[in-house]
Formats: sequence, structure tokens, C-alpha cells
Amino acid sequence: MQSEIPVAPLFVFIYFYTHKVGIRAVINQEDFIRRLQQRDREAFQELFYSWHRPLCFFASRIIKDQYVAEDLVQDVFVAFWKYDLSTFPNEKTIRTFLYTSVRNGCLNYLRDLEGLVTQALEAIEIYYTMLSDQQNSYNATISNNVNDVMKVLTIFSTIFIPLTFIVGVYGMNFDYIPFLRYRYAYFILWGIMIAIVILMLFFFKRKRWF
Repeated sequence: MQSEIPVAPLFVFIYFYTHKVGIRAVINQEDFIRRLQQRDREAFQELFYSWHRPLCFFASRIIKDQYVAEDLVQDVFVAFWKYDLSTFPNEKTIRTFLYTSVRNGCLNYLRDLEGLVTQALEAIEIYYTMLSDQQNSYNATISNNVNDVMKVLTIFSTIFIPLTFIVGVYGMNFDYIPFLRYRYAYFILWGIMIAIVILMLFFFKRKRWF
């Protein structure tokens, strides 16, 4: 048969062991808080190395950026060191302060980030409006230039319409055309066409068409 451990002595052993460990933990915690309140640097380093990684993980879960989370946690520890440490009687109050400060720092960072995003969106909208105005001005300028070119081409076309008509009439192959055999008919025709051009240009100028 297997030997059985008496139940009563086992409970007595567990009681005294846990009681001593608990007393030792309380004594260590009180000693740690006392050294921390006296601004002992080693105590602060112990606190920093104990809570730095959990706080960074907590902050990174909120802001999704490990580098920014580490900066925020460091700022919280700096603020904690400058704080009145006598207001922290135990480790629970320290933990609450650290986590609350990190959470508030993350929320402030997100608010600032939201403000920057809003400003960026407003700037983009302003620049979009300015670009649209510039594009409309450019299109208007191009349209005016095209209209000027078309105006000049139209004037030339209008001028050459009667000249083309006259040349077409006297270029027909008929046996009898008035003044066809006249000695000065060629020069008279040139004079008439030049006069037509001058009169048409004068008319267009008075109409302010160019």
C-alpha cells in the first residue's frame, strides 16, 4: 500500500508557508514603496523595468504604433518621477496611475492626430478648389486664344469669298465675257479686288471684329 500524507499537517504547512510568503511580500512591497517615496533611483529602475513592457503593449493596442507607444510610456514615467510620490501608498495606486496616464496620453495623441487629419483634409479641399479655379482660368484663356485665331481665319475667309467669286466668273471658258478683250481689264480687276479687300477690312474694323 502507498503511504499517505496526513491531511492535517499538510494544511498546517501550506498555511504557515503562504502566511510567511505573504508577510514577506508585504514587507518587500512596503520597503519598495518607502524607497520609491524617498526617490531612490534603483527603486525607480525596478518600477520602470517591471512596467515598461506591459505599458508599451497596452499603449500599442490603442494607437497601433509601437514607437509612439514607447515614447508615450517614457513620458508617463518622467511625469511620474516628477509627481509627489507620497500620494502613492501602495503598488495598486501606482499601477492605476501609470495605466490611466498611458491611456489618457494615447487618447490625447489620437485627438491630436484627428485634428491633424482634419486640417490636412481641409488643406486638400482648399488646394483642390484653387487648382480647379486655375484650370478654369487656363481653359478660358485657351478658349479666348482659339476664338481669336478663329476670328482671324474667318475674316480671311470672308475676304476671299468675293475675290474667289470674281476670279471664278472670269475664269470660265466662255467665248464672250464682258471686258475680256479689254486692254486694261486685268489691272481694273486687280483694282476692284483691292478695293473690296480695303472696304471689308474697314467694315470689320468699325464693327470691332478684330
